[in-house]
Amino acid sequence: MMKHKELAAALFAAVTACTMFRAFPAEAYKIEVNPDNYDLDERCVNIVSAKETQFDPRYTDFRLDSYDVELWNLKEGIRDIELTLYYPEILRIELNAKGESAKKGNISADSDASFVLDEENHALKVSVHSEQPIREDGILFSVIFAVPAEAKMGDKYPVKTEVQKLSGASGDIAYNIADGYIEIGGYHDDLSFEKGDMNLSHYVGVDDVQQLLKEYVTTLSGRASALPEDHRKIADIDEDGNVDIIDVQLLLKYYTEQTARKDITWEEILGKRPQYPAVHVSNETFYRQRDTEREAAE
Repeated sequence: MMKHKELAAALFAAVTACTMFRAFPAEAYKIEVNPDNYDLDERCVNIVSAKETQFDPRYTDFRLDSYDVELWNLKEGIRDIELTLYYPEILRIELNAKGESAKKGNISADSDASFVLDEENHALKVSVHSEQPIREDGILFSVIFAVPAEAKMGDKYPVKTEVQKLSGASGDIAYNIADGYIEIGGYHDDLSFEKGDMNLSHYVGVDDVQQLLKEYVTTLSGRASALPEDHRKIADIDEDGNVDIIDVQLLLKYYTEQTARKDITWEEILGKRPQYPAVHVSNETFYRQRDTEREAAE
């Protein structure tokens, strides 16, 4: 039987692979993947600007940490791209931790890139050149948008892309633009979170599995847990008073089943009615988690 440390390592590899697939959408250009979200064209390169929702206006600084512009369907391979990202006057682009107006994405990491911020015209001019043709789909660059503090739910800010050049080894390449936006969406007024919702997002996803696994590895190594008591209650999936490998396995199973069945319940996963399907956390715990996420992003 696999030992706890070996099982934790195996689970970490599996969860990381899920995250990598999400971050490197090699198949994502296929129209059937996102038929309702984007106007895509299988015949050419798709320049896809994120469609983002600011779910929680309780953020004190109203920053959207990563607004991505991606390239999908790079079968021909590109070497040069020049484009301008236009954004509404009410938004602003903030400098990242390195003092840059934009950050290279995974497919442009080894390329020569320049980012020129034109605040007067509310535009970011991007130029990327790669000696080796880029053929893997992924993120070209990311920016940090500051959402206005006076934003209200339902407000929607379109972000537009204009291409000046897109070429490969054989010359110009046909492209399609799928523009995006930032929308101020609904949020929860209370601080009650579902079992397993480790990042307190009101949604159980792969990031929660990763965070729970990290918490388990921390305690397995003999270090004290840094989670407050109410946060640990969210992590204690099987409600036995401990956070262990069983909790990680159960959360991974719930997340996996959830991707196939949106109506999966914790009662089905646990084989019993949970004592606490949701946990109310303190303001201190909530903002502590938000601060941790921001520090990790920087």
